[in-house]
Amino acid sequence: MANARFSVAPAYYTGSEVTPEVTVTHSGKTLVKDRDFTVTYHNNIEPSSYYNSPWVGIDGIGNYQGYVTKSFTINRADISSCTVTLSDESLTYTGSSLRPTATVKSGDKELTLNQDYYVSYRNNWDAGTASAILTGTGNYTGSVTKDFTIKPLDISRYSASLSQYSYTSDGTEKCPDVTVTYGDKTLAAGTDFTVSYKDNVKEGTATVTITGAGNYTGIINTTFTITAAPGKDDSDAGKDNPGKDDSGKDDSGKDDSGKDDSGKDDSGKDDSGKDDSGKDDSGKDDSGKDNSGKDDSDKDNSGKDNSGKDDSDKGNQNSSMKKAKTLTVKDSATRATLKELVSKKKYYVRIRTYKVVSGKKYYSKWSSKKSVKIR
Repeated sequence: MANARFSVAPAYYTGSEVTPEVTVTHSGKTLVKDRDFTVTYHNNIEPSSYYNSPWVGIDGIGNYQGYVTKSFTINRADISSCTVTLSDESLTYTGSSLRPTATVKSGDKELTLNQDYYVSYRNNWDAGTASAILTGTGNYTGSVTKDFTIKPLDISRYSASLSQYSYTSDGTEKCPDVTVTYGDKTLAAGTDFTVSYKDNVKEGTATVTITGAGNYTGIINTTFTITAAPGKDDSDAGKDNPGKDDSGKDDSGKDDSGKDDSGKDDSGKDDSGKDDSGKDDSGKDDSGKDNSGKDDSDKDNSGKDNSGKDDSDKGNQNSSMKKAKTLTVKDSATRATLKELVSKKKYYVRIRTYKVVSGKKYYSKWSSKKSVKIR
C-alpha cells in the first residue's frame, strides 16, 4: 500500500458521523474497498478545526498489505440547505417591531438559536414585506432569508373626532380638522389617513370620510351640520328706537322732518316742494300742470288714481305691508325717489338689506315703518 495513491471525498457537518468515500489506486488500477482494503474513520463528527482533525485509516487486504493514514476535512454545513419556517408569515401592523419565531431543521435535527444560527429582521415595523435573516454560526455557515407580510391596521373600528361639529352657511366649504387615535398614538393626517368632505357648503348634514393610508386601511365616516345663515325673517318687528339711529335719523338717513342732510325730502325736493327743475311733488309746474299739459284731473272724485286703487292701505300705521310696492336700489345708492305718489296722502316706508351668497339672497329684518305725508 506504500506505493498507492489515496483521496477522500468532501464531507459536510451533519451532526452525526460522516463517512466520505475513500478512493485508492495502485499502478493505475483502482482498488476495491473491502476486497483490497478496509477503511476506519476517526474524529468524523465535528467540522475540521484547530482542535479537531478528522482522518481515515486504510489497511490493505487480499493481494495488498500495509497500513496508511489520511486526513480529510469536514466542512461546516450551509444553513441555506436547511428547512426554515416562521411562526407567523402574516402579521398586522402594531406600531412596534414584529419578530416571528424561526424554526430551522437539518433533516430531523432542529438547530439551536444563538448556537447554530442568529436571527435578524429587516423592514419589520411598517406595513409591507418584512424579512427574517438567519445566519449560521458554530457548525453552520451561510445565511438564508425568509420573508413575511405585515398587513395595514384596519381603523374602521376606531372613532374619529372633528374640531367642530356645527357651522353656519356662508357659501364656502367647511372642512373641520380630523383627529384619529389608535391606543395612545395619534395618527398623522396625510400620512396615516386621508380626508374627504361631501355636502360641506350648503345647509344640511355634511359627511367626512377618513380613509386609512400607509400603515392603516379601512374607512371611518362621521358627520357635522351646516345651518342656514340668520336674517331670513321678514317680520315687521321694530327696534328700541324705531326707525332712527343714534344721530336721530331714520334708516334712510333722514331726520324727523323727512329731509336728508341736503335739506331735501324723500323725493329729493327742497322745502318749496319743488325739485331742481322747478316742479312740485306731482311732477307739475306752478300752473298745476305736468309736462304733458294735464292737471290733476287724472284722478276721479273717489280719490282713486288711474289704476283704480285707492290709498286706504297706505294711510294706516297698522295696515299690512303685503300689498306695498317694492323698490330695489344699488348698494352704492344713498337715496331713492318714489314716483306716482298722491299729494296730501300719507305713506309708510320701511327698508331692509340683503346679501347674495352663491347666487342666493339672504335678507335682513325689516326696519320699523316710517310715515311720510306728501305735500
